[in-house]
Amino acid sequence: MKTLVNITLALLYAVIPDSGMFGVEKGAVLYFAQNGINLYGTKNLLIAFAVVAVLAAAWYFLLPLLKLRKRLPWKERKVWQKVRVILAWVLICLLAVVAALGYCGWQTISNTTGVGKPGNNDKFNPDTLTTKADSPLQGKTILFLGSSVTQGYAAKNISFVDYIEKLDGANVIKEVMGATTVANANVGYGVAENSYNPRLRKYDRSTPVDAVVIQLSSNDSTAGMPLGEISDSFDIDDIDDTTFAGGMESLIAYARQEWDCPIIIYSNPEFRVKSWYNAQAYKAMVDKCQEVVDKWGVDYLNMWDDPAVKAVSLKDYNFWMSDVVHPTKAGYLQWWTPMFEEHLYSLLAE
Repeated sequence: MKTLVNITLALLYAVIPDSGMFGVEKGAVLYFAQNGINLYGTKNLLIAFAVVAVLAAAWYFLLPLLKLRKRLPWKERKVWQKVRVILAWVLICLLAVVAALGYCGWQTISNTTGVGKPGNNDKFNPDTLTTKADSPLQGKTILFLGSSVTQGYAAKNISFVDYIEKLDGANVIKEVMGATTVANANVGYGVAENSYNPRLRKYDRSTPVDAVVIQLSSNDSTAGMPLGEISDSFDIDDIDDTTFAGGMESLIAYARQEWDCPIIIYSNPEFRVKSWYNAQAYKAMVDKCQEVVDKWGVDYLNMWDDPAVKAVSLKDYNFWMSDVVHPTKAGYLQWWTPMFEEHLYSLLAE
């Protein structure tokens, strides 16, 4: 059954135009391909597909049958009227089921993509802000490496990176790709060639960089990447980058080798509402990353364990976060950006 669900989603992905009606449909199908079974279960998804299939069949086959009524004798017409009423109620029930499933699906898509979220109002766009004349980040080149969170996937591709660029006049390199991992391995939906390490190595010392900011990706825990152990070596060639820990060490080693600049690793805040994301696995990564930080002496914006972050009200949390992983524009601007500025200011102030 799982295979049937995946085939159906693959077909949907193939036939939907890249732009779509709202610009998010293709991404939503990909999201369900990765997470739908975790959210609703194989059986429920198959039921949803079956309901849609019945409705489609009704559309194509029921209407022609209704035309036969005109050619039936009067008594048979009365029988047909009863059949038509029954069929109408069946269709109404099916439409109700589809509406319910559609609403649940829309809520999921809205949470994941940020569509319709108050925190994504245009008033939070970077172009409404004024650049600080005295920012210590003015003219600094900062390389931001990550996946959908650094990208701003649920905030119309606007993230703290874009706010730092606007507010602080920094030169930013936004190296992002959704659904990618720190571990350089083909595990789960992770694709090694798209992982953080190959993408960081597109850059070298010929590109001046004053700081590197690395996202602790939730995709590693979701895809089931091995946590790994801390290496005894500081030599990049001795590090196994196919695990989360080794991948993070390899990133630090490469950044040190090429730029010898300040490095910040950051995590998500604690997952405070129910979701399909594996909070326990992500917490294990947060703790493992502390070991990496202790070994390499890099900066760590650990939002997961930060008491001030935990103290944020649930009302503000729900406004600032589209789901437990992806912030809205307001979340990036009002909550996350000041934390990143605090760390970057302390590291890059002259």
